[in-house]
Amino acid sequence: MSYDESDALRDQEITYLYEQFEMQYESEFIYKRIEKFYESNREIVKAPLQNLLDSKTLFENEYYTSAFIHAVISIEVGIKSVILKPILYSLTIDDKAGNLLYTQTFKNKSLGYIDPLYYQILEEITELNFKTKIRDNNQLTIWNEWFELQKLRNDVLHQGISIEKLDAEKAINMASYVCDEIIPYVLDKFLNHIENGVIKDGSREYTLRREKLKNNNA
Repeated sequence: MSYDESDALRDQEITYLYEQFEMQYESEFIYKRIEKFYESNREIVKAPLQNLLDSKTLFENEYYTSAFIHAVISIEVGIKSVILKPILYSLTIDDKAGNLLYTQTFKNKSLGYIDPLYYQILEEITELNFKTKIRDNNQLTIWNEWFELQKLRNDVLHQGISIEKLDAEKAINMASYVCDEIIPYVLDKFLNHIENGVIKDGSREYTLRREKLKNNNA
């Protein structure tokens, strides 16, 4: 039997189907590994939430520079530890390898210096793209807002400048957005939510229904 165009077409179709299956398998594997990470690290949201709370307290007492620093810490820890770290873990063979890779790759890096691969995977599984997403009533993308805050943070650390009230307020607003919008949105994709400062099972829709039932039975 000779190899003709129909055979070539069939082989192309088989190759395409295999690639699609492989992509789906990899996506499902990553998804399940991220789920497992959140199950094993329920308190990982505490650090960004506490830094945000500290930032607001410092702001109220007019310690604007300290408030700014804590807000930026809340942003970076929230994105790196709660959003990106689970993705990194999903690509490793076990938690020990994940810890080592996290320390060596982006634990001490600013958000802009983290390998784009992690942001790409995040977009694939959550549809979040920080380089295009813009907050309400804002002209800059979230990515550019982070860049400006990190630049100002570096000026504080390396030049000793003081932060004005407006800049501290901007940082707190972004930290609040990360903790109140971005993190809950991502957790919801994995059927989790934040309750009493820790990660709990159940999507936001589930928790809303549960609260509604409680109120109806009260």
